[in-house]
Amino acid sequence: MGKHHLKVVKYKNTIEWYIDGKLSFEFVDDMEDAYLKGGQTAIRLMVPAKGLYDNYAIYEVLD
Repeated sequence: MGKHHLKVVKYKNTIEWYIDGKLSFEFVDDMEDAYLKGGQTAIRLMVPAKGLYDNYAIYEVLD
């Protein structure tokens, strides 16, 4: 299993997942005034996926 670079970007009501610089998944929350706001974060793998994470950091991007 090789190493890959994962980048998750959340801006307003959109979340984008990039793997090795390529957009892999995008989610747009269309619930007005209820979109994903501050709180907790987690990365979850589904069975039977395998993965290890290191150098995990969260940064705030200001407008």
